[in-house]
Amino acid sequence: MERRFIWRAYRFWGLVARRVSVEKLAELDTRRSRLPGDPAYGADFWRQQLVELLGR
Repeated sequence: MERRFIWRAYRFWGLVARRVSVEKLAELDTRRSRLPGDPAYGADFWRQQLVELLGR
């Protein structure tokens, strides 16, 4: 299950990275680093960022 969360976080991170500037991505990475290290938090964080970018 943990690998699945890591994979999802990486996938969502990549989708977000395509849609924002390098500076904005660095800001988001900083915000993510303040959350607990559990992979589930990473997957959910990047999913939420993608949803905000897509306006859903």
